[in-house]
Amino acid sequence: MSYFLSSCFERASTVRFIVVIASQNLMCQNLDFICGSFNELIEMFALPKFGERLKKNFLDSISVVVSSATHNNDHYKTRLSTILNKLADTRLETIKNRELIVEMLKRVVATARV
Repeated sequence: MSYFLSSCFERASTVRFIVVIASQNLMCQNLDFICGSFNELIEMFALPKFGERLKKNFLDSISVVVSSATHNNDHYKTRLSTILNKLADTRLETIKNRELIVEMLKRVVATARV
């Protein structure tokens, strides 16, 4: 997978990976679904094994699309910020790939790719 990603980032001017999350799952207080979705992406590409440059490019390429949306974009951006703050709590260290998920969400929220 790292060869695939390296090729994408070298040959394309813009690369985007889109995570689609249903509105009801994003609004749920239980973080299992959100964490599970991002963990599947992380595991699919074996992200922890990447070099720093490739990892940065990948993290910068993530966008989130909310399906079945019933609120405006700012509402979902705020919700992702809330999830980010919950995940940043170091007491949640048992969540698999927590630091990578936090980094992904930070970049999505900071760049308003929701």
